[in-house]
Amino acid sequence: MTKRKKYTTTLIFRGHLAEDLHFGPFCHNWWISRPSEKINNPCLLYPIRIQSKLLVTLNGHDFIIEVGQLESEFGPHPSYICKCDGVQSEICKTPSTAITMVYQKIFQSKTNFSGPEVMGYDTSELVQEYLHELPFQVFNYSFNKLRIWILGVEKSNNENFNFAGPGFKSAFIHSYNRQRSIFFQEVEFSECRITIYTEGNRLKKTFVGCDPNLVWNQVGYLKQFRGDHEYRAWESLLRHVGCVEITPFEKNQSEFRFWSRSTNLNTDKASLATLYTLGFLNPIPKYFKNNTKTFWQCFKDSLDTNACGNNGKCCVLSIIANAFSYEAIKENLKVSNDAILATKKHSHTCGPGGQIKNKPAITYEKISPEKQEQIQQFLTNKANVIMSSYKTDSVTDEPVYYLKDSKNVLWERFREEYPDGMRRTSFYAHLQENQYIYHENLGGLCQTCSKYGYDTFDKINELIHSNIKCHHIQNILVISKSIL
Repeated sequence: MTKRKKYTTTLIFRGHLAEDLHFGPFCHNWWISRPSEKINNPCLLYPIRIQSKLLVTLNGHDFIIEVGQLESEFGPHPSYICKCDGVQSEICKTPSTAITMVYQKIFQSKTNFSGPEVMGYDTSELVQEYLHELPFQVFNYSFNKLRIWILGVEKSNNENFNFAGPGFKSAFIHSYNRQRSIFFQEVEFSECRITIYTEGNRLKKTFVGCDPNLVWNQVGYLKQFRGDHEYRAWESLLRHVGCVEITPFEKNQSEFRFWSRSTNLNTDKASLATLYTLGFLNPIPKYFKNNTKTFWQCFKDSLDTNACGNNGKCCVLSIIANAFSYEAIKENLKVSNDAILATKKHSHTCGPGGQIKNKPAITYEKISPEKQEQIQQFLTNKANVIMSSYKTDSVTDEPVYYLKDSKNVLWERFREEYPDGMRRTSFYAHLQENQYIYHENLGGLCQTCSKYGYDTFDKINELIHSNIKCHHIQNILVISKSIL
């Protein structure tokens, strides 16, 4: 084992703690482990207090080290300046660099120093100064391939939050969209929040859900930790601090697990086995009436007999959706994850047990009022149409108009008169209505026309033009024939 060198270090000014630095997403820059504890898992961490100032004696010379703050590509970061005998270092990212730089300039040597050791993180007295008025001693531990920082631990009675309470915070580094990113997790009073930051202190994405499973479903990463990932994380943590599981029964017999750090594990395990045999390690001893089981059975019966279909079942299940975990609802009511997710969304939107609200019908007007007025004026102009004196459209109950020209001719005329009006497709679509009829449809004007067809009118036109020489009279007769 390498023997560590002892340094004479005096703390001149303790410095400050900052909530956004020491307990925020870039916390990994502001905590350090004691050199002698780096191999531990979990590992307790000690704060690098901003504006702290200390003095260390090296080779008979007094070196002063000051801690500041700088911005880096990985967020706010401590900065270090070392001074001695009029020699000052540059602003450095590590204390080792700052101390070594000044020492080598003064003594013209190649000696290197360990910054954490020089700053006294292995000295009990200085460590207690660094921990002064610390609200929570941060620690980190390895879980699978992640290194997780725990920044706050609170408890609650909310099973959906895995009994974590407001104030629970953690962070870890993982890839997001192929970028090195920080995942910052928080538990608030009614929701869980995950905020992702990329390099350069840039906020990438924020996800919010009413429980950890919902919010991680939105993230879409680390899917291998679904379901019981929180339990396995705590199990890993307990094992690393020296606890041993002493549960006296198989996992399929009960969901409870027991851990101990006692020096006499066999005695603890025997005591637990006796309590389990007597029925006292169940949520409700087997000698008492299980009202919880009765509740779940009644609720399941109400779902199975609901006559309102899936919407009705969703409405009923939303009453308890946010009060129990996915696992509890699935186990007791035998419903799928998708059904639970839909129910939780229903509860969030309509409230627990709330009815689904019908969305109001929205009608969008595709043609502006100005263009509507233009087409209306054009199709009521006697130069373009003739209004029937007796026939109406069965849908609109408006008079039927007979077009005096083909649609193509009318369109060309309309475009010349209203160059900024509606387009050709809209114009033709407007004429598709039964209110506007051209000569191909005149066979339905009356019983006579239905019987003999429009060819009769063609013959009448020929007779008028061949026997009447006055054009004025011809036009009058043709128009009179059309409105019969």
